[in-house]
Amino acid sequence: MNQSEVEHMEKSLAKLSGLCTVGIESDDFAEVLQARMPKPRTRSAEESLEFTLALLLKQFLTNNHSTGNLAMLVRRLVYESRTFMAAQASDLAEPAAGISNMILLLRVIVKYLSERMPAEALQRHVSVIRVVSTPDQFIHDSPELNENLDQHLIVVLLSFIGRTPLSSATVEVHEESVSLLLALLGSRMFDDRAAEENVFFRHVMTSISYHNEVLKRLLENFISQNVEDEAADSPIINSLASRAWDAITSTLTDTYSPSSFVCPSSLANKSLLLLEVLCNHCSRSNSEISNPYKEVLGNVTDFSLNVASYHDSGNVNKPGFSVNFELLYYRICQNLRNDHVTLVLYMLLHRNNAFKNYVFCRNDLDLLVIPLLEVLYRPKDTSSHQLYMVLIILLILSEDNIFNRVLSEIRLPQATWFNEKLLTDVDVMSLEVLVLLRTIQYNITQMKDKYLHTNCLATLANMSSHFSDLHQYCSQRFTSLLTLLQKKQQKIMKKLAQSDPTEDDAVDELHTELSVIDEIMRMLLEIINSALTNQLSSNAPLIHALLYEKSLFDPLRGNHNFQDVVHNIEMVVNFFLGKLEKEDGGHIGSSEMVVKCIRENCKGFPLMHLQKFPELKFKYCEEEEPEDFFIPYVWSMVYRHSGLYWNLDLISLFRITNEQ
Repeated sequence: MNQSEVEHMEKSLAKLSGLCTVGIESDDFAEVLQARMPKPRTRSAEESLEFTLALLLKQFLTNNHSTGNLAMLVRRLVYESRTFMAAQASDLAEPAAGISNMILLLRVIVKYLSERMPAEALQRHVSVIRVVSTPDQFIHDSPELNENLDQHLIVVLLSFIGRTPLSSATVEVHEESVSLLLALLGSRMFDDRAAEENVFFRHVMTSISYHNEVLKRLLENFISQNVEDEAADSPIINSLASRAWDAITSTLTDTYSPSSFVCPSSLANKSLLLLEVLCNHCSRSNSEISNPYKEVLGNVTDFSLNVASYHDSGNVNKPGFSVNFELLYYRICQNLRNDHVTLVLYMLLHRNNAFKNYVFCRNDLDLLVIPLLEVLYRPKDTSSHQLYMVLIILLILSEDNIFNRVLSEIRLPQATWFNEKLLTDVDVMSLEVLVLLRTIQYNITQMKDKYLHTNCLATLANMSSHFSDLHQYCSQRFTSLLTLLQKKQQKIMKKLAQSDPTEDDAVDELHTELSVIDEIMRMLLEIINSALTNQLSSNAPLIHALLYEKSLFDPLRGNHNFQDVVHNIEMVVNFFLGKLEKEDGGHIGSSEMVVKCIRENCKGFPLMHLQKFPELKFKYCEEEEPEDFFIPYVWSMVYRHSGLYWNLDLISLFRITNEQ
């Protein structure tokens, strides 16, 4: 930040934090409009600026009740906004600079106050009206600015975001407006009460004439952001960056003409975070106010959809808008390593059927799935919240049969990020199965989080009837995981046999751990059985792996928890073992020869003799009160990714841990 710009801001804040009320028409406000003020865009720059202004902000907090200068600043902004909104695009540069200065000043003050008082007290600070000795023409012309200033401020910010064209002249107004709205709503981080009780959330949710335009602008800011990830170490990500940029700069049809202005990445990030804040509050079943932003997000359509056909389908009264789904898809794929992008993908897949169906129709699903698998592959580098989101997304995707079939058909020459083994010419289905099995193993030995392995198993179960020629290493991982689980099972049973029956807590804990291991083993066996009964002829590598480790079923055969499904698997194993023993006088050759023998004899296997099991099909259902999970998660991402600075010691909504 330029030192002279910081000094200009100090001078302006010094006047506002003094003992005198600053009249709206005074020269002090004229200086604010004309000054060059700093534009901090990183959290460290924001922290440095607040440290510089700390004494003035403390003084402002003390004096504002008597001066009402915060209200004066809001009134001047509201008044200036009317001229700004009515101006032609070519005349916006000069007033935009002054308006962005006022919004920046407001944000610094509001954020400082919101950390130290509840939203209602902040509202009172905004609403303190003091009469100056010289009447202001501004107030004479706008008597409505004598009340409801907090609501006027919210409406002005929403209008700046939703109704001001994004250009080089207005980009600072857009970014400061998004930042100030995050600062106002960020009072939720310091207040344990529900958002419905926060006056600023109430104003945002009830200003219903803006929700379509605001949400569209926020989503388009994300879509049209600058491509800066040239240093990505993944070929997939580099390819995505190139394809997304080509798509954005290519000629689009007349039905969709987004601004040619490329959105800065800092504004794009804040826009996506604000979208997530808006869509994830005030959504409880017993909420007194509804959330129009959540409803709008669920009705976003692709710009190529014929508007008449959309209305003919009964959607004429539904709020919503259209964006370019292709650009949105590329942009999401390109940025999936970022957890706020992972969250918006979840929100679209879970709440927007049009986007979900669009994704299922794509033939380049590897661009979506591989970045998700890369995140899941490195659990130590990922927050538990993002792991949950990735697993839920994979579960939602696995619910579609076409999606599962397409994954088996997409082959990659190599998976360079998979370190355990060099995988070449591998299908995406095998990669996903490998990563899910690896996640289960990691969870069993490290995290021991039931939610993680439950979602992994549900996804594998949905995919199982579509397993087709899984990679040999992938097939081997099924048997190695079962072997690991058997060892853990035996270890726990040994501990139980040696435990003191009077130590109830310790015994109960062992029984719980044993039941979890049994549950995972049972589900893995059912997944294998599903693959064999539905796609026997396409699973020769899996059968080969089962033949090689056939002894692992011996201790399971007599266990009533597993014997029915083990019976099916052993029927398959014994059938092909018999065929192999007849080959070359019982001499079993190379792996290739074994797989070839299995393929040749698949048609002769009597599938009708296998016991029928219910179809393995799981569907994701959101928790009854999702806000309990999403609100702390969303605000923790705002804290980490927005570039804004908040005092972490004062936040009560969440705690930032080392993993975050």
